[in-house]
Amino acid sequence: MKKILLLALAVLLLSPSALSAYTKPGNPTGFVNDYAKLFSADERAQLEAKLSGFNTQTGNEVAVVSIETLEGEGIENFAEALFQDWGIGKAGEDNGILLLISKGDREMRIEVGYGLEPYITDIEASHLIQNVLTPAFRQEKYFDGVDEATGLIMAKLEGNYSPAFAAPVQESMPDYNNYFIFGIFGLLFLSRLFAQTRSWWLGGAIGAAAAIVVTFFFGFVVAGLIAFLVLVPLGLFIDFIFSRIGPGGGPGGLPGMGSWGGRGGSSSGGFGGFGGGSSGGGGASGRW
Repeated sequence: MKKILLLALAVLLLSPSALSAYTKPGNPTGFVNDYAKLFSADERAQLEAKLSGFNTQTGNEVAVVSIETLEGEGIENFAEALFQDWGIGKAGEDNGILLLISKGDREMRIEVGYGLEPYITDIEASHLIQNVLTPAFRQEKYFDGVDEATGLIMAKLEGNYSPAFAAPVQESMPDYNNYFIFGIFGLLFLSRLFAQTRSWWLGGAIGAAAAIVVTFFFGFVVAGLIAFLVLVPLGLFIDFIFSRIGPGGGPGGLPGMGSWGGRGGSSSGGFGGFGGGSSGGGGASGRW
């Protein structure tokens, strides 16, 4: 009950401006976009040739992006927004992977497209960050870390098992705080869908579905009843607010959300852009 109430309070307190913190770094000019200048010209060319060749051979798109700073945005939100904005991976296949590095924040994230989540799991992405990227980055060997990590990702996607992924996994109790956080951002992202309609029954239906999920996981009739009483009105209220705002943004609208739907965009040189893939938030983040 306490977590449900906290979820409701967080959604009500978070304003639409929280969704607009992502600032597009630019249009992609290749598979390696080194805005933070972590690599030499030769290193960048070597990575580009490797990832471009991998794309030609397999159709999978692995992108490496470095930026100077997240400008206060969480790296998970920034990575997912950039992934959607550039459309990394093929449309309908969602076979893209983004390695995002924020130099000033000393943070990194591996964001995995829907289609590749069964092959590069969250655990494997976390293992790459902790055991490959972090040690190299702490020594400022950015190219070495990225070269090894992308090589391991490519090998795994080609069906070649690597012992580097064989990190021991310890059984633990589920962390319900993660579900709480995912629930907040899930509702926030649904606000974009709500803004497309003028009716607000959809929010109530989604709230009811969420209440059914809560009942299923907790198995308590009382918890389910409370969930219905909280989530259905909450869904209706949120849908009502964003339906009034509408998709155009307008006064008090959703600035910046239009770029999330971008697919590839224009680019310079011989790079034709990414294929229009999507990400569902799978992957892992870390610091060095």
